[in-house]
Amino acid sequence: MNKTDYITTNLNYSSTNTQVPFDSLEQGFSPDNQVTKNAYETFSYFHTISEKKNHESNLFVGLYGRQGSLLYAPSSVSPVNFQFQGDSTLYALTEDRSFGTYGIRSKLSTRLSSTLLTEYGFNFSTTNGKENFTSRDSLGRLGPTVLSSYAGSDFGVFAQSQWNVIKQLRFDFGIRYDQHIAPIMNLQNLVSPRLKINFFINEMNTAYLYYGKIFMPNNIEGLRTIASNVSNSGIPTLPEKDDFYEIGYVRGFAFGLKTKLNFFYKYSSPGVDDQTIGSSAVKTPVNIETIRTTGVELALSYSHPKIPLTAYLNTSIIHAYGSGAVTGGFLDFSNDGDATDLDHDQRLSIAGGITYQPDKWFVSMTSVYGSGLTNGNPNGIPFGTGLFDFNKDAHVSPYIIFDISGGYTFRLFDNVTLEPSLYISNLFDNDYILKGTYFSAGSYGERRNVMLKLSLHI
Repeated sequence: MNKTDYITTNLNYSSTNTQVPFDSLEQGFSPDNQVTKNAYETFSYFHTISEKKNHESNLFVGLYGRQGSLLYAPSSVSPVNFQFQGDSTLYALTEDRSFGTYGIRSKLSTRLSSTLLTEYGFNFSTTNGKENFTSRDSLGRLGPTVLSSYAGSDFGVFAQSQWNVIKQLRFDFGIRYDQHIAPIMNLQNLVSPRLKINFFINEMNTAYLYYGKIFMPNNIEGLRTIASNVSNSGIPTLPEKDDFYEIGYVRGFAFGLKTKLNFFYKYSSPGVDDQTIGSSAVKTPVNIETIRTTGVELALSYSHPKIPLTAYLNTSIIHAYGSGAVTGGFLDFSNDGDATDLDHDQRLSIAGGITYQPDKWFVSMTSVYGSGLTNGNPNGIPFGTGLFDFNKDAHVSPYIIFDISGGYTFRLFDNVTLEPSLYISNLFDNDYILKGTYFSAGSYGERRNVMLKLSLHI
């Protein structure tokens, strides 16, 4: 628009048709039909109020919308094999859902001096939709269902500051208020303070300490009141509330290497995990009374100072386990006991890659190692809760995969280029299982996949 104002907008639409097995590990192939549609729209306005040095001030306002739908229907050859807890009958399940979310968010940034920056803002969104979630038994009789229109909203407001006490020390502190309105639950809210202390030791070394309370509402379109149909509790799935602690250290080296080491701990009460119908996209959040997550992460990145060579290596050891009552979703009342490793609990993860990219071509190789996600603990072994308690008998076997890619850019005309590139994932076609069954069905890792891509740049 002009020197102090500009507008951006974005539109996106996608539709995906898929045939998915109900549970490829236990039931064999069942080509259930699934259609997902998503559309996104954003409109952003940015205004520079003041450019005066040490008194800069900016305003951002953004409008956004999202529309989506999911149709999941079992095929005629699909087994009738879903069982709600507390009900011995087996069912086939169908989901037909659509929703629209519309919202606004804003932020005002004002620098009061060379050492103090303040920011204020809010967000508000509303969601409306309808859902037909139905089940039928082998004789076609109707089972537990949700046939409803639903509506809800999310609102948040925050204030935060950056205070450079001295050159080597900065405090980032803030507070926000969030509230969440969703079907079949009382208004949920939380006041969340946050504090980060940054130590700028020198140009190559930085350390920080962080604490924050976090409020994480569930997507309103993902909630279902199905629990009230299979138990007398009718307990809804509540937002996750966390206490998060982190300590980190960042170190740079003159020869192009950067390192980051951090330790974190998160206590969630309640926590949230997702339950999935087989291998479909039909998910719903469930509450776990408490979730404890502990982790250590090491990240290395390298960029050669003279040649176009980059590399990275990321390693993490993370343990996430739940304990206590499990409620909401499709579930009748359940319990994780003293400790249960969660669906996303993979103790050791390693990812690395190297890329060489001169002006006209590139070649890259990456590798991923995982120590294995949960297998559902079919033998009922006791769970260790320490960071290095791998609980191997309750997890699938480790795996490692390699991916390679390469491409070349041809100049056709002055400003027109053609770039063919080749991507091969799981180069050695390893056969491995990602996870067994817990809240969702087991799944295999992707086999070798070869993609040829042609890009024309004008």
